[in-house]
Amino acid sequence: MKDITFMICTGIPTLFFAINSVKDIRKRSILLLPTLFMLVLGFIANFVDAGGLETVLLSLLPGFFILVTAFITRERIGYGDAWVMLMTGVWSGFERTLLCFLGALAVIAAAAPMLQKIHGKTGEKSELSIPLVPFLAAVYGLTLIFDGK
Repeated sequence: MKDITFMICTGIPTLFFAINSVKDIRKRSILLLPTLFMLVLGFIANFVDAGGLETVLLSLLPGFFILVTAFITRERIGYGDAWVMLMTGVWSGFERTLLCFLGALAVIAAAAPMLQKIHGKTGEKSELSIPLVPFLAAVYGLTLIFDGK
């Protein structure tokens, strides 16, 4: 039974990461309503499975951080990224979500100079919009591969 639960709790975010990654790359947006539905469903499932509100609220912290950052920076990081992080938190827990976020930021920092050259955006005032969700998806996939379960 535990294997089925693990497959469901990792498969759902994986599916939504794949769908939202493509949409984020193409349109710089996510599928908001399905993501919010999965957030609520994950919240309920995590609350019942974990048996306490503290665990659920802790799993939401990385997403809330992104949500506040999106508001403060006037969407330099998008609200969609925050909703995806919140959904990931309720399905995967605090540690994996935080690891995915920090890993995605590290990969973006390493890839940004190359992406700037590819898109011809160089110089002091140039700005390049890099979608976060595909990088989150990649790091999430790596955490599943190297999880050892």
